[in-house]
Amino acid sequence: MRKLLEQLYNGQLIPVEQIVSNDPAYRAVNQQITETMKVWQKRLDGAEYENLEQLLDLFSQLEEAGMSTAFVYGFQLGVSLILESATSLKDAE
Repeated sequence: MRKLLEQLYNGQLIPVEQIVSNDPAYRAVNQQITETMKVWQKRLDGAEYENLEQLLDLFSQLEEAGMSTAFVYGFQLGVSLILESATSLKDAE
């Protein structure tokens, strides 16, 4: 446990960088996005394509905020479950 806390404190443990989807469709969808962006880059002039990229960056920021909220909620829920379980075990003695 201490090792994880030290890694977190020292910036060596960055949960958001460790999350990789196990969904089999992930790579296929990612490839589709890349190909679609290439098509749009050919269709739009430089400024229009840059506006599209800025819009997609905003969507990414929104997604990251949602992931952050989900991480915090999940962590708090996990700690609450541990505390409740420990209390239940203590009460059962």
